[in-house]
Amino acid sequence: MRLIDPSETVAVSLDGDTLFVKARMSWYDENEIIKKHRIVDESNSQHNYNTLLLQQNVTGWEGEGFGGVAFTKENLLRMPANDPLMIAAFEKIKELNATPYTPEKKETI
Repeated sequence: MRLIDPSETVAVSLDGDTLFVKARMSWYDENEIIKKHRIVDESNSQHNYNTLLLQQNVTGWEGEGFGGVAFTKENLLRMPANDPLMIAAFEKIKELNATPYTPEKKETI
């Protein structure tokens, strides 16, 4: 199917805590990042892009390390930039979106 299921996620876990990221960015996700990136200050361009990439792709979290705080895009920004779990999530997002999307082909008889 050519459509991406927005509810499909991949778990990224470290030390008992988990971040859930979208299995694949859609055209909409990529355009939202680009649109927001154009608005931000260019002096920290790469950092801002990375932050937007995480905000657009992380969909939830679980684990004791989050102290019972509910996941929101705003609360995601409260995590330290150098947190190993955030770095692992960022790397996973890049990996999941590195290759061109190839729709599944159905067998025909």
